[in-house]
Amino acid sequence: MSEQNRDEVQEAPAYRAVPKKRQGNRRATGGSAFSGEEPQLAGLTQPPATGVPPSSEDDRDTWLKEQRPPHY
Repeated sequence: MSEQNRDEVQEAPAYRAVPKKRQGNRRATGGSAFSGEEPQLAGLTQPPATGVPPSSEDDRDTWLKEQRPPHY
């Protein structure tokens, strides 16, 4: 074999039957345990509107039952 052919043979193949083991942490937070308040997104940090108070659970349950198909 010529020297050029030996170099080509020794190169690592592009495809691996077994995937390479992942190194390091894959979490977006860097692997630290989450603690504290939920992060606020820019432009969405306004306090919630204090308009109409939420209706009672009974109203919600009634509405959900009305949404069921007739064969339920």
